[in-house]
Amino acid sequence: MKKAKVMLTVIAVFAVVGGALAFKARTQHTFYRTNPANGQCSVPVQLFSTTTSTGGQLTQLSVASTTDPCPTIRITAAQ
Repeated sequence: MKKAKVMLTVIAVFAVVGGALAFKARTQHTFYRTNPANGQCSVPVQLFSTTTSTGGQLTQLSVASTTDPCPTIRITAAQ
């Protein structure tokens, strides 16, 4: 019976850690898109994406708000 309790405890701990890692992987990132009224890159957008240097999708977003137009960056779905 003691073995069963230990095994169930270990499984529960792995489940909690796995859930925490899965939740962290699906957090939203804030990007900014162009405001049509003034052309500034200042409208916040929440996406399940992250920037990448290769592959991904080209889009005009920024990782920081700016008074300039948004640059073209590559984003990919967050893992």
